[in-house]
Amino acid sequence: MTGSSRMPKELTLGPQEYRLIEQTSRWQVELDMIMDNCEDLNPEMKKKPGNNTDRIDGLEYTVELDEECKPDQNSVRLRMIIPEDYPNSLPRVYPVDYNIYFDHKNHTYRDKKGEVHMCMLFEEDWTEDCTLAGLMVLSAIWMHKWMVWRREKQWPGKGRAHCNRCGNVNCQC
Repeated sequence: MTGSSRMPKELTLGPQEYRLIEQTSRWQVELDMIMDNCEDLNPEMKKKPGNNTDRIDGLEYTVELDEECKPDQNSVRLRMIIPEDYPNSLPRVYPVDYNIYFDHKNHTYRDKKGEVHMCMLFEEDWTEDCTLAGLMVLSAIWMHKWMVWRREKQWPGKGRAHCNRCGNVNCQC
């Protein structure tokens, strides 16, 4: 299963979106998808100082949590870090105002600094058809699943085995 098959179809790039990219830019198409499909997450585009291009370096957005998952707070603010070589690499998503912890059973990774971030897709599943808007939706679903896991210690839905130490499928430990 590829990353683009896990995302809502309308949030992946197809022939029509690639034609728009040729006319404008990847960033413009991505931003339009975010504003058209994820406006309720109140996205804020982030740029590094000195970035005078249309490229964004990150996103912050808020996921409102449904009562069904019995959350311990009403919403969670998330930060998506977009890699320099985007769209060739998968962005990372971290909670800003909520503490998650690493456990190989809870779909988390550790980055090079040891900080814990969400696992919605594996790096090898990310394709150029995947989008930031699609990843925003997957991260909102992930937060709801986290709330269930935190309470029940069983991840709702399917998953693939992660390394006990680093969390990766193709472990380099």
